[in-house]
Amino acid sequence: MIELDTWPDTTTKQWRVSHSDPHRNVNNCTPATTPAQLYSGSTHSNLETCLDDVRIWLRAHPGAGPLVVKLELKAGFATGRGMGPSQLDALIVAHLGATVFRPADLLAKPAGGSYATAADAARAGNWPTRSELAGRVLLYAIPGAHTRHPDIELGRHLRDLAATDNIGRAQVFPAVHGATAGDPRTAYKDTAIRPWFVVFDGDATTYLDHLNTTWYDTNHYLLTMTDAHKVTPAISTTRPTPTQALARTQQLAAAHATIVSSDWRQLPDAQSLALPRGHPPPATVTPPNGPWAGTAKSPADLTIKEMRLTTATAVENEQAKPPYACHPPMWTACKKRYTQNQRTSAPASYGPAHQTAARTIRRVRCR
Repeated sequence: MIELDTWPDTTTKQWRVSHSDPHRNVNNCTPATTPAQLYSGSTHSNLETCLDDVRIWLRAHPGAGPLVVKLELKAGFATGRGMGPSQLDALIVAHLGATVFRPADLLAKPAGGSYATAADAARAGNWPTRSELAGRVLLYAIPGAHTRHPDIELGRHLRDLAATDNIGRAQVFPAVHGATAGDPRTAYKDTAIRPWFVVFDGDATTYLDHLNTTWYDTNHYLLTMTDAHKVTPAISTTRPTPTQALARTQQLAAAHATIVSSDWRQLPDAQSLALPRGHPPPATVTPPNGPWAGTAKSPADLTIKEMRLTTATAVENEQAKPPYACHPPMWTACKKRYTQNQRTSAPASYGPAHQTAARTIRRVRCR
């Protein structure tokens, strides 16, 4: 997963990418035109450039992916000033093109026709296979701390596009942000937008300690659990042992997570970790040849509808070169230059109920 924190700049009509500065780009995206240029050159670029980098990397690695891009809309949209959901869709089309797995793609039935809503399609298990999603990007968006409900605005956007047979224009899945009991979509007073939310994102501790997460798995909804390191007993934010990271990931996999994130780092072996979703973890978390041994399986024919997760790897506050070699599938993992407070995490695998495989997807929170 790649996380990009975005701010609408209504003066320049650009989306800034920064964790906390709405007026500047603070990230490691670079204006590249070739794969080799992804690892050098200037940084601190806008969302357009970040998406270009993703497209260039995928073009060089067509068998990789799907990549999941999480957009945190720090200040929401500025629709009245020309930076609303429609403009974001157009930007994504211009820079990612046909690589995007859209809500309309989820709706399309294999034999023709389409489901009425995203929830209908997800519950029917209409997610593509892993091999069908190779080279693709799935984007979802959550609201930031400085905003007024862009999730509602995005939900209405999908509802209205579907009502006019224009759902193919939508590029981003809206996500419910925050772990709550029951169906969290009931918080939306507009019942017509609820079925357009099939992605959920919230605190791992809350999900694990207080909530029944079977509902997400049963309905084939995508569930991201954040801050995995804070789950009791807490482990290191950045440097857990491989055994601790594996045990924590197994714990959250059993709790029906699709994607797990934390600020872990220096765990490149996690990229081949494969875990089942919703199955009890084994009695021991240490295979005979080490904590990561024997966990890799081929993801070729596995389905996204019951996504499995991998553990997380992170780099934070790194100013020197990365402490590990470049590992696919994320280009930012081996950039020569790291900016302040950069984070990466790894998390998702895809598989049917009793056989799963993992493809680590690194996340970058651009700060």
